[in-house]
Amino acid sequence: MNKKLWTRPLATTPFLAFVVLFSANPAHAVGGCLQDSDTAQVRIAPKAASFKEKARGVARQQDRNSWQDVVWRGTLKKCASNSPANCNYSWSVNKTTNFGWAVGGQATLGNASSAQSAKWYNFVLSLIPSIQKSSTISTTETFEQPIPRGGFGQPWQVVQRRWKSGDYVGGWVNQNRSCTFGLNQAGHVYTWDPNVRWGHWQANIREKEYDGIAVNGKL
Repeated sequence: MNKKLWTRPLATTPFLAFVVLFSANPAHAVGGCLQDSDTAQVRIAPKAASFKEKARGVARQQDRNSWQDVVWRGTLKKCASNSPANCNYSWSVNKTTNFGWAVGGQATLGNASSAQSAKWYNFVLSLIPSIQKSSTISTTETFEQPIPRGGFGQPWQVVQRRWKSGDYVGGWVNQNRSCTFGLNQAGHVYTWDPNVRWGHWQANIREKEYDGIAVNGKL
């Protein structure tokens, strides 16, 4: 008599908390079910809470000219116009200045393949290279500077800035497939593409700080 073979069905779970997708294409090697509340369902999301990958801001264009913002001015010394020669002055400076500025630019997710989302504004703004709303410059030094007759000198602390613009590189791309995150959270399947370019930003970029003695208003 032949014995009937029985196979035991594999256990299944009714909900899948997270799906990890792998592809032969390394540009889309990481992915999963991401909550709609985290991604705002945009076409390209700049980051996913469950992974370390995130977009980066890349500068594509910049103004030819930079400009100086004087964030601190010290004691002004003037050389008399009837002085027999240039005046030799010195300044002993011990000064720390906290400075800041309005960004004065914009950052968007938007292009033909990416919806707008106010949710991501502050995050993508933080990806812009070298952008800071506040910083500190410290000077501890003794300056010696000759001042021409009739001229004046003054210690300055300066921030150099430049307008730049660019886009973002890398992002979590919505695959237009719904999924369930955790037990009952609506989600969509996203995969990471490190090469995708999207969005746009332009901003007032801080390049460097420096100090010295300005003579007749020029450092």
